[in-house]
Amino acid sequence: MEKRTPHCKLAVIKALIDAGKVRTTHTARTGADELGLGFSDMLT
Repeated sequence: MEKRTPHCKLAVIKALIDAGKVRTTHTARTGADELGLGFSDMLT
């Protein structure tokens, strides 16, 4: 089932990223690496 409403406001997520208060899963980092993306690329 597709979710139509977000859990958090986008502005809150962006503020957390700007403050460096995000963590990624191993799977997310592996997938980004396979795409040639670094951690900073994942956040932009």
